[in-house]
Amino acid sequence: MLHLFLIMKKILISWVATKNDFIENKVTELGPNYRFHQYFYKDYLKHVIISAENESKERTKGLELYSYIKRHFTDHQIQLIYIPLELDEVINFNIIYAKVYQLLSQYKEYSIDIFVSPGTPTMQTVWHIIHLQKKFKTRLLQTIKPEDSLDGEPKLIEINIENHIPTDYLILKENLIINNKKSDYCNTTNFVKTKELAEMIANTDKTTVLIQGETGTGKEEIASIIHCSSNRKNKPFKKVNCASIGSELLESRLFGHVKGAFTSANEEHNGFFKSANNGTIFLDEIGDISPFMQIALLRVLQEGEIQKVGSNISEKVNVRVIVATNKDLYKCCQEGSFRWDLYYRLCVAEIKTLPLRLRGAREIKELIKFFNISLLDKMNLNRKLIEIPIETMELLCNYSWPGNIRELKNLIESSYAYNIDRLTLDKLPLNFLNETLILSDKLEDVKRHHINKVFKLCGGNMQKAKKILDVGSVNTIKAYIKNT
Repeated sequence: MLHLFLIMKKILISWVATKNDFIENKVTELGPNYRFHQYFYKDYLKHVIISAENESKERTKGLELYSYIKRHFTDHQIQLIYIPLELDEVINFNIIYAKVYQLLSQYKEYSIDIFVSPGTPTMQTVWHIIHLQKKFKTRLLQTIKPEDSLDGEPKLIEINIENHIPTDYLILKENLIINNKKSDYCNTTNFVKTKELAEMIANTDKTTVLIQGETGTGKEEIASIIHCSSNRKNKPFKKVNCASIGSELLESRLFGHVKGAFTSANEEHNGFFKSANNGTIFLDEIGDISPFMQIALLRVLQEGEIQKVGSNISEKVNVRVIVATNKDLYKCCQEGSFRWDLYYRLCVAEIKTLPLRLRGAREIKELIKFFNISLLDKMNLNRKLIEIPIETMELLCNYSWPGNIRELKNLIESSYAYNIDRLTLDKLPLNFLNETLILSDKLEDVKRHHINKVFKLCGGNMQKAKKILDVGSVNTIKAYIKNT
């Protein structure tokens, strides 16, 4: 019974070979996909054929191939899936990898035989990398045509690339491993620009860096990139959230203390600066530190020395300092809450992170897709990716994202936690209902716009909209919808 179960859970997957599966734009029986069915198709639950064409075309090669094989092998189960790729995308590893990975995530519970012959070299490379990652139960299969075989018989070969891996595959694999470790950010257009700036700054080893941006825009990731791209990458990287530590404790946490320095100091303690020696320290929310701590930090930056609380002895430290804040430090200096001399010490190199609402719809879509895939993998869930309908995606692209990337990530993660398969408007958190873009300041226009938006977010459910809007009757809602 177990053997039968495993057989029933096995699928075959391959691309449409737009050249080799066709001769003069007609399906040929000499093509790789047809011949697989002719000689080797057995014990499969189904064959998933992937077409890189746009499904909206009146007649696609994928559909022609599917129909032709289905007509000749009526008992073979075949499924045609479209993964549209533009002309420049068929050689783009990252795009193909993301789309194929998303597809394979739907078949996590299956044993997957990947027929690697059809497709571009980049497509074949993607198959190899996915197989090497061992996140799916995959085998790589290759065929030899009868005319190319010594005995004139077709051959099916399982490719073993673990023992002989080309250099290009190793490089790509290493990049994927690095990306998985850094799975909290995605290489979007704006992030790549910021990343390049961070890597440039990393080369100036002792330069202090000020990272300014709203909460949730990836300031910690930028600091990590600077450290990992510098000569200090193999040395300690200490992260301190200054806002989460009381002003009285922060000095001790940063610089350490000697035994008996204060009531609870039962033993000597090395602070973050000492433990980060020869490495990097990242001070987040630097705009929230007290005037006293501003003076203490300024002394460390000027002298390169720390002094433990309760001690008169100074110790030399070699630490690169990176700070971040969601405040405008220049404005804080003008208002008198932050020292000018410390500001100029910190702002030797400055990086500003862009809020998500200013990055555009394309980048928001990229991030949604990225977190949809990466979180499913990270949470190790045996389920399909969350489907996001067009109307939901449109709303998310127009949302202001006050919590930025962190808020977007939390939305996808909570959707997985609540086992949401399809993120429709009515399943979005309530804070999405409270934001409206008003084209008129007239009270009636504001009310009409808000009521219509809530009604749409509730999926047209009058009773649910009535409850959220706290109105006495659904007729109120109907009146405003009617006049839209």
